[in-house]
Amino acid sequence: MAGDANLDELAKQLDQSLSLGNQHTSTTVTAAAAAVGLEDVSDSSVPEKRSDVESLYSVPSAVGSLTSIDEDITNRTATVLQVPLTAYMPELPKKAASLFAAAASPVHHIAHMIKSGAVKRIIVMAGAGISTDAGIPDFRSPGTGLYANLQQYRLPYPEAIFTIDYFRRKPKPFFVLAKELYPGQFIPTISHFFVKLLAQKNLLLRHYTQNIDCLERVAGVDSSLIVEAHGSFHSAHCISTKCRKEHAQDWVKEQIFGDKIPHCIQCKSLVKPDITFFGE
Repeated sequence: MAGDANLDELAKQLDQSLSLGNQHTSTTVTAAAAAVGLEDVSDSSVPEKRSDVESLYSVPSAVGSLTSIDEDITNRTATVLQVPLTAYMPELPKKAASLFAAAASPVHHIAHMIKSGAVKRIIVMAGAGISTDAGIPDFRSPGTGLYANLQQYRLPYPEAIFTIDYFRRKPKPFFVLAKELYPGQFIPTISHFFVKLLAQKNLLLRHYTQNIDCLERVAGVDSSLIVEAHGSFHSAHCISTKCRKEHAQDWVKEQIFGDKIPHCIQCKSLVKPDITFFGE
């Protein structure tokens, strides 16, 4: 059946995205969209290059010139599902030993469940793996992970760069690293756009992520559906418990890209993006 062929194409594209770093074009995402019956998503909603990823997360004009992101991505909102946060287990076919018994792969089976309407409230739980193809390193992979490549900062131990007590004494290493990782320099992967497609179809109940890179937001997932378990660059506050003043993201970004250490405009304490540090 044509539907099965489309499901096969979705599985193929998603499987490729796990092993290849160049599957982020509009063609790939559109093929995945067609596979689950989301043909109404146009190519124009998927940025193809870094210059297309700006909006709120862009590099300031003082340090680079980027065009604005497609308004279709930044302005689109997802419908908030007014349903309780409960787990849903689809009914297994009679004689099926597991959810994946008759499927070519787990990805094929998940695609089939979505296409058939067997699941209507989907929770996504994501970690660093969905962002590594965008060029963002994970934390702990030997040799390539972030913690294995922090020698230039001369830290007492790698995790110190994300430890609140060390940050209070020596904030500069974090802000140097933050300049390298700041949103606006990376394009969302096919995984992020797949989450967006779930939201557009009112199938996404929540997207839980350990990532701090804001790529879900750049891809167009509405903030009401995102739970950033470790915080993110999306907002920033004074770290003083007596102040906690929120500072505009544009201002914080200008400070970071100007190689300055942000200090609170109200009490002069340090200002930090709302990434959850060790010790907080």
